[in-house]
Amino acid sequence: MEQRLKNPVEVPSDAREAREALGQIMERDARARIAAPVRTRRQVFSVIAVVLGVIAAYLWFGNPPFLREPEMAPSEEYQDASLRWVVYLVSQRIEDYRRTHQRLPDGLADAGGGPQGIDYVRLDASHYRVMGSDGAQTVTFYSGTDPAAFLGSSLTRLRAGRRATS
Repeated sequence: MEQRLKNPVEVPSDAREAREALGQIMERDARARIAAPVRTRRQVFSVIAVVLGVIAAYLWFGNPPFLREPEMAPSEEYQDASLRWVVYLVSQRIEDYRRTHQRLPDGLADAGGGPQGIDYVRLDASHYRVMGSDGAQTVTFYSGTDPAAFLGSSLTRLRAGRRATS
């Protein structure tokens, strides 16, 4: 016969009711102590999960600058070597065209085209000029030029990699 106290100030009439009331109070207190930390832990873990999710989303989609590799501008030597190499490759396309068709191409498009900044000029029936410019510098290759002299140490610089001089 369990009886709940409706009014906490109400004093029980006998010892048995007092024990039952004290037992109910202690039981409620014990349940409250067990349930409260679980709810609190769940709330803390939920908040942590949400915060970590937001951080992960920012790192994944936001591409923050502190995670990117620093952008290093290539050195002037590297740019010169790259430009010389491209001009040389275009001159080789023109030479391939000459071997195949027994004449120089009328334009660079006839020889397979070339990247932006590369110009080809046929000087006469057997001579041509290939010019390359990247805005800062211009390199010119004339037919009959020794490729080793034109390239110089370009291949060594390109193998060394794209390094900025700071």
